[in-house]
Amino acid sequence: MTSAAGYLAAPRAAISQWRNGAERRGAFTRWEIKMETNSMEHMGGCHCGNIHVRLRLSKPPEDCSLRACTCSFCRSHLPRIVSDRDGNFEVWADDWLLVENYRFGTRTCDFLICRRCGVFIAAIAQAPAGTRAVVNVNCLDDRERFTADPVLHDFEGETLETRSSRRATNWMPAIIR
Repeated sequence: MTSAAGYLAAPRAAISQWRNGAERRGAFTRWEIKMETNSMEHMGGCHCGNIHVRLRLSKPPEDCSLRACTCSFCRSHLPRIVSDRDGNFEVWADDWLLVENYRFGTRTCDFLICRRCGVFIAAIAQAPAGTRAVVNVNCLDDRERFTADPVLHDFEGETLETRSSRRATNWMPAIIR
């Protein structure tokens, strides 16, 4: 299990603390206990093996809806994005110097990309309830189990307030170690 203290203020702060060897401990949250006893766990990472992920979902991958958006980033990377607000996402790297936190457009979230192999892993943002993420299922070992066709979304013109609210409501809790 992970600690509630593992929810850091921002991905950049987490990476900085990880690089400096900071250790974080704390009480378990309700969703962590629920996810530990009732989860669908999926492992994965980037192609070169530097970035590692653990995704816990509240339902089987065959029942998960996937999405993509019309932004230039998604059009060039062709991700299949999943989120489960009752799930949990963890990411860690062997070498954080090889992880790019790419920001573009509204600059309100980090797109985690491996600098060595170029794989797009997830988008991570800060919400009032903590760090939240959506995950590219193409980086998972069992990606073929996610069989839904991605639904295309257009977020152009979305206000920052609406965007933040959507992420807080729909994106899953994330832990950066």
